Amino acid sequence: MRVRTTRCVALLVTTLLLCVGFVASPFSSDAQGAHAATASDFDPANIISDAVFFNGADMGAAAVQDFLNKQHQGCKAGYTCLRDYKQSTPDRGADAMCDSYRGAANETAATIVFKVGRACGINPKVLLVTLEKEQSLLSHTSPSQARYNIAMGYACPDTAVCDSQYFGFFNQVYKAAWQLKRYGNPAGTSEYFTWFPVGKSAPVRFHPNAACGSASITIKNKATAALYYYTPYQPNTAALNNLYGTGDSCSAYGNRNFWRMFTDWFGDPSAASNLVRTGDNPAVYLVSGNAKYPVRDYSMLDALYPLGSVGYVSQQFLDSKTTGADMKRIVRSPSGKVFFLDVGAKFQFMTCEDVSAYGVDCGASILLTDSQLSAFRDSQSMTRLYETTNGKTFFIEAGKKREVADKSSLAAVNAPSRSMVLFESAISYLPYGVPVVRDSVFAQKRGSTWQGFISGSGTTISPMSATVAGQTGLASSFPQVPLDEQSIGALNRAGTISGFVRDSSHQTFVLTQGGRLKVTNTSYPGIEFVGAPAKMLETLPVVATAGKKHFLKGVSSPSVFLIDDGVKRKAWSWEAIMSAEKSPDVTPGIWTVPDETVGVLPDGRPLLDAGSLVKRSSSPRVYLVDGTTRLLTVMSFDVTMALGLGASVTTMPDGALDSFEQSKSLPSPAVTCNGRSLVGLDGKLLPADAGTLASYGWTATPLDPATCAAMSITEQTLTKFLRGPDGKIYWIDAGKRHPLNSWAALVELGGVDKWIQASPSALNLLPLGEPRS
Repeated sequence: MRVRTTRCVALLVTTLLLCVGFVASPFSSDAQGAHAATASDFDPANIISDAVFFNGADMGAAAVQDFLNKQHQGCKAGYTCLRDYKQSTPDRGADAMCDSYRGAANETAATIVFKVGRACGINPKVLLVTLEKEQSLLSHTSPSQARYNIAMGYACPDTAVCDSQYFGFFNQVYKAAWQLKRYGNPAGTSEYFTWFPVGKSAPVRFHPNAACGSASITIKNKATAALYYYTPYQPNTAALNNLYGTGDSCSAYGNRNFWRMFTDWFGDPSAASNLVRTGDNPAVYLVSGNAKYPVRDYSMLDALYPLGSVGYVSQQFLDSKTTGADMKRIVRSPSGKVFFLDVGAKFQFMTCEDVSAYGVDCGASILLTDSQLSAFRDSQSMTRLYETTNGKTFFIEAGKKREVADKSSLAAVNAPSRSMVLFESAISYLPYGVPVVRDSVFAQKRGSTWQGFISGSGTTISPMSATVAGQTGLASSFPQVPLDEQSIGALNRAGTISGFVRDSSHQTFVLTQGGRLKVTNTSYPGIEFVGAPAKMLETLPVVATAGKKHFLKGVSSPSVFLIDDGVKRKAWSWEAIMSAEKSPDVTPGIWTVPDETVGVLPDGRPLLDAGSLVKRSSSPRVYLVDGTTRLLTVMSFDVTMALGLGASVTTMPDGALDSFEQSKSLPSPAVTCNGRSLVGLDGKLLPADAGTLASYGWTATPLDPATCAAMSITEQTLTKFLRGPDGKIYWIDAGKRHPLNSWAALVELGGVDKWIQASPSALNLLPLGEPRS
């Protein structure tokens, strides 16, 4: 049997009546449908897409029946229209073109169209359009059996009558679908159909009459090629100019009418020829030839927008395509040219070395058809210096993207002079490499204040807070460059610089505001001094050398701290600072350092002035600060007044005094300084012998030398006689003051010229005893 390769023409009256819709007749019953086609949209190289044409599950049997019902306006009496047509069908075994078909009695035309479409992988819409195009069976109100016998025009050559062995509605639908599939030379068949090649220019005639001429077409897909094998003519200008009417004597209408009817009934048949998905699964694939490539992310899908929108296909259609690698930006043409896709354009790689830099071997790039590639506009050649639309720059090398810190950093690599400006998402598949960054800059992590100092020929970063960098003046001494978090993560990480550093000679320093204070590491037990890059230290002069104890303060706070054996002791008064500086092991001076430097040091006991008075905020109890480690409970302000320590009290936060020893009290103004017994009297300390001190009834409280130094010691010796402001003289005995009411009593007790003037508060420290006359 001769498989039809040309279509019928108006040569025989019988043939003309049976072959409407291909050459002889330009009309169909559905002219000017709701979605009327426009001739300018007709593309002879892409009449229908593979995704639409081979979507055998596009319509169910019920949907086909509903469509047939809507197409008929009525059926004349005595005729069976297609919507009501039934016949018994035979079984057909599976082969390279179609899956098996299980026949049944009294199958409707809709069921036959559905089952054949599914078995052979041809869209039922294609079969419906062909039935109308060939024999007007969808719209005819009085179809004859002759029309059903050649329903699809199968085996009806232009030069002879139709082959009767293929008569019958089922035979026609099945064999036509089978043949449309065979034109694609599927696996298991020969490469017979080659004269309408996909992707190569080939002549296609306008009419069976060779004198009408031809025009070469580069057919874009197998589906369009199948239509030309089935009906090997393209419409001429006259046929397209009168899309719903006749052209001229050289016009052929078959493929024009197929496209027009399909468009009117179902929409653009060339849509979704490249990007497809099923209705049940959102996974999108790019279809190229016999392969499908998963499109895993929206940025990739966005880059493929010149290939059209995503269309819906059957799972059967997808399963017929071999699954390839995930779709990537790097593709190649059938001739071996390799391109990068972005912003609707293709950028050609000039060498396979450049392709390899982007992480793909030339031969492993995604193969697209020439027609698919032609959808992308041509642009300049691809380069390894990649700028993004959001202002970043990357140097692409060895399958990684190396972020470029700034133009000055490019001197470290062999970068091309020309760059591309494309979307960053286009290289999102590339992992980050070590950034291209020069030494002696601060690299700041984008979107945060985190930063670090670059050294080691651009390979190492030393983290350093913005506070430390700013408050030491380093931030203004070196450039700052932004880098992505992943770029920073690709650098070698050195120790964090928090204000305590050492140089290459292991000398240790505390970074100050505008310099560095040389210290011994024994001054800061438990603190790690981190090695700092030499270029960083060179900008900070050594401002002084400090001993084991010295004063620091933070930039943002007036608080001053004494560094004492690795802890910081807050000075609560200027007097405390002045007093501490008198010690030979304290280096005079106060150095301002970053707030974080002070913050990292543990708290020690407050630095209080010996001889001062303090209390907790939550308690009325007052203490005398005795030296640096002890607090003495004050029983009365008369005692501190007598010692010359006043009555001014500093209130301390709860907990600040907890580290002091607090078991003793100060019951009287009798004290011992450096082994010497003294008694405070109106602000001065008077030496007292044991007998005199016993007369007062007081036990001397030993005081720290620092506390003693805060008081004034006179050489006047304490006696047993005190004279009040009113002239009354008192004799001190047995812990009491006894008024002397006569001169004779004073003489008798030996007190002439021995009394000491005393204030009422001093006298009040002694209870009143019996008078002497």
